[in-house]
Amino acid sequence: SVVYMLEKMRFSKLSKEPAKHHPRVRELQQQKNQYQAELEELQARCKGRCAALEEEISELTNEAFELNAELMRQSSDISGVSALSALGAGEEEEDETQEPPGLASLQWVEGPCFSFFVIFVVSVNIVVLLIERDLFFHTTRQMRGDLYWLDQAFLIFYIVEMVLKLLLWHEKVFVRRPCGTVWTNWLDAVIIVSAVVEQWLF
Repeated sequence: SVVYMLEKMRFSKLSKEPAKHHPRVRELQQQKNQYQAELEELQARCKGRCAALEEEISELTNEAFELNAELMRQSSDISGVSALSALGAGEEEEDETQEPPGLASLQWVEGPCFSFFVIFVVSVNIVVLLIERDLFFHTTRQMRGDLYWLDQAFLIFYIVEMVLKLLLWHEKVFVRRPCGTVWTNWLDAVIIVSAVVEQWLF
């Protein structure tokens, strides 16, 4: 039994110090340490790369959020401009189609028949002006006297036309309507005033 106990103690000692008696174990331990070091190095590299990727993803996310916000602002601005344009177009259309505030019995002033008659009178007036300038033939004194009274008739007609428009549209003859509608009235007013000053005042 003493021998058995000695052998057992010897075997226990050998199992506690295998590296001293088994070179292969030492070699495996070195490989293990090498692999452990490589694993730690790879983990450190991966950690650094992951941090860089996370930072890049965060920057891309912030940029996408800013672009989305800018797109929403531009869409809002476009919607606002479109709404204002539609509102302006609606108001202009409403102005063009609104009923005259004046006498309803004078609606014919804006009718096609009266407009055609005005165009005819203006055309005849232009011809008379050309005749007075001797562009077609030489006018005599008597013809000039007759043409003078024609000029007075044209002027009175233009004044009556403007008075009828004022009775029909009131101040809207010159304002509070689209420029494409009222500019001809302003032109007529300038021509009438200049004709009155030239023929009746001087």
